[in-house]
Amino acid sequence: MSRYVALSKPSHTAWGTAIAVDSYLDAITETLSEDNQVIFDEDISNRSPRGQSAGPFEPSGSVTINPRPNTVGYLFAGVLGSSTVTTLVGPPTGCSNTKEHTIKQNEDNKIPNLTIDVAMSNPTNIGVRRYDSAVIDGLELTHDSEGRLELVADFMGRSMSINHDVGTPSFSTLNPFVFHMGTLSIASVANTDVQNMSVRIRNNHTRKPEANSRFPGKPKPGPLLVEGTLDLSFENRNQMRRFLGSSTATSPQDSLSSFELRMTWTSYTSTESCVAGTAYYKLTMLMPAVILTTSSANIDKQEPMVHNLGFRALYDSGTSTPITVSIINLDSSAYIT
Repeated sequence: MSRYVALSKPSHTAWGTAIAVDSYLDAITETLSEDNQVIFDEDISNRSPRGQSAGPFEPSGSVTINPRPNTVGYLFAGVLGSSTVTTLVGPPTGCSNTKEHTIKQNEDNKIPNLTIDVAMSNPTNIGVRRYDSAVIDGLELTHDSEGRLELVADFMGRSMSINHDVGTPSFSTLNPFVFHMGTLSIASVANTDVQNMSVRIRNNHTRKPEANSRFPGKPKPGPLLVEGTLDLSFENRNQMRRFLGSSTATSPQDSLSSFELRMTWTSYTSTESCVAGTAYYKLTMLMPAVILTTSSANIDKQEPMVHNLGFRALYDSGTSTPITVSIINLDSSAYIT
């Protein structure tokens, strides 16, 4: 049996047609589904509809994966809209073909689309569901101290077709990121008290049917929302002060100071390095201007206290984005066409 989810490279130019897939995900779950939006006749003559019309066709749903160093590029590029790639010079020593991909908000507020294949099984009578011209409306990454990094991608599709042959998937052999591979820094200071962390990126798309078609036109991105949560062992009042307005505040201030938040996951295993012990697989999320929005640190019998914080990233004029995602791996080309 061959089950997989496969993605094409996101494109700013293609629309209304399928793009060949080349990134195979051994997904945990997928919930992509279709809705005929049936318009039923309703009138005063009968309690039951006498007829119906097909309404807008609007596929949507999500895919959940454990991110690996070479399986997340299309997803981040698809949700943020801009991707560039450079060859790393210098460390890691000996890794002459190591690439750094920089992904951030598209300054023209354009979001690319991609094709999604969902292979349900090998028999041709089951085959592949194919969704063309899908956009990524949101991503959510979560990581707790007892598990792997998890990513949920929310898609809005244009159309769906069936009766496609199952391909020959090529899955990543790299290990997913786990908690001990991750680091968190708050205001450029490493924080070892973190227990759980999450980041949500949402495009808040709206979509309307195309003229003379059941299919939706290109979705229009709304406000870009980058927010998340941190759960920290309550060891000091540093972040409570920061929530109140500054690193020295002891009561609510009239203005709130922003700070840098950086999350990094790095692979160090010798089988994933061109020089044993040298890491070249890395995922970094940098938010230069973050505001803490919520704070709670409550007492429950003799349980350890945990400081729960909510945050939101602001647009940073220096980087022209609220969040920059950096991926270091061996993929040679940028993640958008």
